[in-house]
Amino acid sequence: MKKIYFNHFSEINKLKNKFKKEQLENQKKFFKNISGKSNCIENTKTVDSLIQSLFNLLGKKSKQNLKDLLICAVGGYGRKQLAPFSDIDLLFIYRQKGNLIQIKKLIQIILYPLWDLKLNVGYAVRSYREVIEFSKKDHVIKTSMLDARLVCGSSIIFKNLMKDYFDFVSKNSRTFLSEKINERNNKIKQIGFDYFRNEPNVKEGEGSIRDLNLIIWSLKIFQINREKQINKHLDFLSTAEKKQFNNAQNFLLTIRCFLHYFSKRPNEKLTFDYQQIISVKINRKNSNTVLNSQVEDMMRNYFEQIAITRNLAKIISNILVTNLKQKVGLKKPTQSLKKINSRFMKGLLNNSSNLHDFRKISSNIKSLKKIDLFTSENLEIFKKIFFSQNQRKFMELYDVGILSKIIPEFQRINYLTQFDRYHALTVGQHTLKAINILKEIKKKGNEKSYIFSKLVFSKKFNKKPLFYATLLHDIGKGYKGEHSEKGKILAKKILARLNEKEDVVEDTIWLIKNHLLMSEIAFKKDIEDYSVIKMLSKNISNLKRLRSLFLLTVADISAVDQGIWNHWKATLLTSLFKKVEEEILLPNTSKSLNKKIILVKNKVKSLKPRIDKSDFEMFSKITYPNYWLLQSPSSILFQIQRFFFKGKKKKNFDFHLTKIDDKNFFTLTVVTNDRPLLFLDLISIFMLEKISIFESRIFTLDDKTVIDTFKVSIMPNVCFSKKDFEDKIISLKNNIDAIGKGFKPRVSVDMLPQKKTIREKLEVKIDNKSSSTYTVLEVITNDRPGLLYLISNVLIKNKIIISMAKISTNGDFVEDSFHLRNEYGLKIDKRNILIKIEQEIKSTLLMKENNVC
Repeated sequence: MKKIYFNHFSEINKLKNKFKKEQLENQKKFFKNISGKSNCIENTKTVDSLIQSLFNLLGKKSKQNLKDLLICAVGGYGRKQLAPFSDIDLLFIYRQKGNLIQIKKLIQIILYPLWDLKLNVGYAVRSYREVIEFSKKDHVIKTSMLDARLVCGSSIIFKNLMKDYFDFVSKNSRTFLSEKINERNNKIKQIGFDYFRNEPNVKEGEGSIRDLNLIIWSLKIFQINREKQINKHLDFLSTAEKKQFNNAQNFLLTIRCFLHYFSKRPNEKLTFDYQQIISVKINRKNSNTVLNSQVEDMMRNYFEQIAITRNLAKIISNILVTNLKQKVGLKKPTQSLKKINSRFMKGLLNNSSNLHDFRKISSNIKSLKKIDLFTSENLEIFKKIFFSQNQRKFMELYDVGILSKIIPEFQRINYLTQFDRYHALTVGQHTLKAINILKEIKKKGNEKSYIFSKLVFSKKFNKKPLFYATLLHDIGKGYKGEHSEKGKILAKKILARLNEKEDVVEDTIWLIKNHLLMSEIAFKKDIEDYSVIKMLSKNISNLKRLRSLFLLTVADISAVDQGIWNHWKATLLTSLFKKVEEEILLPNTSKSLNKKIILVKNKVKSLKPRIDKSDFEMFSKITYPNYWLLQSPSSILFQIQRFFFKGKKKKNFDFHLTKIDDKNFFTLTVVTNDRPLLFLDLISIFMLEKISIFESRIFTLDDKTVIDTFKVSIMPNVCFSKKDFEDKIISLKNNIDAIGKGFKPRVSVDMLPQKKTIREKLEVKIDNKSSSTYTVLEVITNDRPGLLYLISNVLIKNKIIISMAKISTNGDFVEDSFHLRNEYGLKIDKRNILIKIEQEIKSTLLMKENNVC
């Protein structure tokens, strides 16, 4: 059979060249007309034409009779949804009587040119009988036959084949459709429910092309059951639904075709870099629009389309499976929208809502009049559902469109993207996730990082402001200026519309205005600094607001993305809460410095230390106040017992690594004689070992001993084996031990791999107000290897003492906070020095950034 291929190489070559030209023409048409659906149809025609030509050529030149061989398109190719680099799925069907060996050779002759063209061809070879038998046993094959389309071969055989297939499907249609629904639900569970992700998968995510396919399959199964055909399956949709389906399909296929063309491969992930490129093409008529606005417009449209698709898939598939059971058609509601909406809301509250009402409202939500929606009864039902522990009911209100109808301001943030790698979801989805987490905190109490949150939630206080503030904390995003300030103005109007009491409104807008306050203090300031706690306590003023603000902060951080909320952040926020709570309850205690130190020492002693009283007093004589006031009693006790108690010979260099939770967080304590650049040497080791630093503190004692403590995470975002983890610990300890023996690590920051960023940022802020003890330096910039080293090096060269550093990584950005004093141990109040530090840090970071570029 290969002779046929080689003897007619020139003819086949002509077909291949023609195919390439048509491919290029399809690409030109696409970039001119920007229609994914048209492009997929053109791509399908081009492949059809090539296969048909090869089939005809083979029929002329081969002695083998091809009348008993069929070539069918299945999958996306069968549905005429062939994106530029999609797989071409072929099903070769032959009569049972045919010579299988000869047929397979003929098939290979057809496949050779396709492979030569580097097309991704998936194929199966089956007899007529096998197709029917396998369809009965194998769910994948049964589904592929729904999309089967004859490309070439006998139309009569194909018609008979599909008739036999339809007969089988018709008898098992409800089971088949239920399998498809369950299959999709299980897939969504696998990939996660957060379908409004800022870098979505256009093929697999919820509301994506897969859900469009589910709609198609559901309608085809239903039509097969009713009419034994699949030619007009979309006719079962209403006019509005058909329009929604076609718009969503064309838009998603357009995005997919762009991704394929720009990637030159079958790429389905709409990452930030492709969002920028594609948005310019889609918005070419508004070429003067700012790039970020073009991206926002495109992504807002994207998320709107997948929301529609997701709803439509849920409605159609579930209604049809019910109707197949009841053997009825698709009913069209005849009551007014007002009555249907009222019935739906009451039913949702009482667990008796139905998909037919959901379908009618979601398709016609824009036609629902405010006067019909804003009745006292509807508003009361809305609030009962919102404040209930039932997450599903409130999400139903969102999905059907009632939430955005009652709070139209939510529509603005619903599909608003946050163009960074920290916020993985749209603003609206982040908000809804925060509400769900708040409702889940009772259940999450068994998780280590939520134990204290559950305890706070169980306290008696009015939780209405907490729930409203969680829903509206980001309502001001997308406007100019601080979103917290804009948010409190919008919230006041919204709550007046919901007929809320004045005290609820007042507490809600306070929470919205201050919703970032606790995270700012916990992750950037020194919470052991009494002046910071005093200032924060004065702002919060009462326990009701403290509890609400704490829980809002937990929900807000937890809803950003998986893994952002962790035991380390929970520990910091819990500690901050307890300190503020104590200050609010007993604001006049421990005002003098000596009294505060005595209290801390008493707490250390209450932990029953294994040290003599005389040793404790001797150690106290070489310490400064900050040693006692700026760390926990348990940390102090550990340091004294491990490094300083009687009978232990003091070493020139000693250290200890302590695991502080089950998520690979550790405390490293280093005790040594002070020496220049020790801090930089330790940071260099962390860089070499790729260890993340979250916090560091430095205490100098009167005998020139230095105590450095670091809170670190080993391989925080890497899956590794127990052996890998143990090797990493050994390597870290060996390197630290080497520093004690005089080893000077040499790390070239420029040699480290650089992280890819989607936009640049560099802010340097100096704060001399929030703490009476320190000057606080805050650097917000793109995350990169060696960042902490570069900043610390500038400070140390300028004889600035780093007392504490906190590091928060937020996607593309790092927020490094340094608590500084001058060489005399005082706050830095000389303006010229502060300006010099700011300028040197900026120039150093910009220089390194440019070197990388």
